[in-house]
Amino acid sequence: MSKTIEYIAFDLGRVIVEWNPAYLFDDLIPDVARRQYMLEHVVTMDWIEEVDRGKTLSQAVEERSALFPDFAEELQEYGARWIETIPHLIDGTLALKLRLKTAGYPLYALSNFGRDTYEDAVKIYPELADFDGAVISGHERVIKPEPEIYQILLTRYGLTPEKLLFIDDRADNVAQAQDLGIQAVQFINAEKLEADLIRLSVL
Repeated sequence: MSKTIEYIAFDLGRVIVEWNPAYLFDDLIPDVARRQYMLEHVVTMDWIEEVDRGKTLSQAVEERSALFPDFAEELQEYGARWIETIPHLIDGTLALKLRLKTAGYPLYALSNFGRDTYEDAVKIYPELADFDGAVISGHERVIKPEPEIYQILLTRYGLTPEKLLFIDDRADNVAQAQDLGIQAVQFINAEKLEADLIRLSVL
């Protein structure tokens, strides 16, 4: 039995907005084998998380190009066109978010996102900043699922863990939130999220 939920925090990538580097590289690199190598060994999650921790994208691209000179051209294109990795908002989530806002829930964002890339993304998708408060990893220099970033959200906005619902697409981020006493659900799609919100008596 869940405790009463009074406020809700959303991840952004793959919850509010679609995100996948393959969206760009499918167009940028026609050769399937080269594209696969790029995604598996060059533009890795570990490297992307360096930007999420606060390194500028331009610095990250420069350093990565030195390590992978054969992919320097593609990396430069990634730096210039990375916004194509987030091609659209997830309409179903936005509809649920509006229902929650209308119902009076304070809404927050807790996201792994680079400093400069977040600011650029908000210019294209202002919905990413339409929250009562936000904790963005690039500004804090700490990322999920490290406990510190959840504590920043709780402390900054005076939230009680047991009264907070957190929505994230990654199981490890959800598990860490739960370890801290936060109610959390994994985002699969908007239909499942709606079912979870109904199950938790939020909607």
